[in-house]
Amino acid sequence: MAAALVPVLHQRQRITGAFIESFNGSFRDECLNEHWFPDLADARQLIESWRKKSNTSRPHSSLEQMTPEEFAEKQDGL
Repeated sequence: MAAALVPVLHQRQRITGAFIESFNGSFRDECLNEHWFPDLADARQLIESWRKKSNTSRPHSSLEQMTPEEFAEKQDGL
């Protein structure tokens, strides 16, 4: 029984890995490469600002070019 689950788990890891790599690339390109962080407090503040913008106003290709908020509202309406 356990051997039958192995291919499914590996498939999930590959899919999850692709999403993580996509996020890491966006985070690096849009946040880390754009800012100089003089200290940890400044880094936390700028990263939190980027996270909020990414989750509210930036369309995502994986969400049919909707923002995460728009996508959530559409899902709630179904």
